[in-house]
Parts: sequence; structure tokens; C-alpha cells
Amino acid sequence: MFRRLPLISGPMAYILGVLTAVLGLKKYRLKMKFNDSSEILEKDFLLSIFANGAFYGGGMKPVPKAKIDDGIMDFCLVEPVSRLKLLKFFPVYKKGEHGDMEEVFITTGKKVFVESEQPFPLNIDGEVFTETKAEIEIFPDFLNVIIPVEF
Repeated sequence: MFRRLPLISGPMAYILGVLTAVLGLKKYRLKMKFNDSSEILEKDFLLSIFANGAFYGGGMKPVPKAKIDDGIMDFCLVEPVSRLKLLKFFPVYKKGEHGDMEEVFITTGKKVFVESEQPFPLNIDGEVFTETKAEIEIFPDFLNVIIPVEF
């Protein structure tokens, strides 16, 4: 949307786009099982991040302690908050300083199963899908990447 405005470009256009998306967030009632546990977490969430690395999209830092090569996924779950609190939350979230907020739950694991009666958006590396179920699992050392020495 902000690409059409000639005075807004680059990172500012991205940030305005993210703010627009953040203010449009809606809650989803999700049931989650972590690491093959029989325990089910069922709550409303505004954001549910399951990540291998600390950063995504334009420098957002939802799971600041995540390491891409440790074989562990990091999870950030954010319960619904008011629009005003969401606006205050955004800069703290971008810097990765949101872990102490009472509406935020950060943990780690190797697998998560997510289910909802209501279809929820699922963003995988920029591709957005709508699902009612998702199983997300990390496979450590699954892909070997070869890079040139001078990289």
C-alpha cells in the first residue's frame, strides 16, 4: 500500500506497512501441543511466532535468544491486548525487549501442533496460508549449505 506514495519508501514504507498490519491483527483461539506432550494449551492469541532464528521481516526480533544452528525452535506467544497497548508494544517487540510483558510467553521446543476451529493465517517465510491445523517441527542438520570461502 505505501509503495504507491512517492514520499514514503524504503524502511519507512515497510514499518508503516507493519504498523497497518499490526493494528489490523485479530485474536484466534488456538489449541497447542508442544514436543509430543499430552498437555494442551488453549487460549486466545494475537501473535504466535515459531522461529528458528531471532529475526524476521525488516528486523523484527520476536525471539531474541534464538540461534539458527542450535536445533531448537523458539516460540513467542502474545495474548490479546488493547490497540493502544499494541502500539506501545510494537517498538519493544521490534527490539526484542518484550519478554517480560505479562501478555507474552516465550519458550523453546522441537515441535508444535496448532489447531483452531477458526481458520488462522500462517506465514511461512513470507508466504501466507490459511489453515485450521499446522504441525511445525525443526529438523536439525537436515540441510547442508555450501558457501564460497570469500563469502
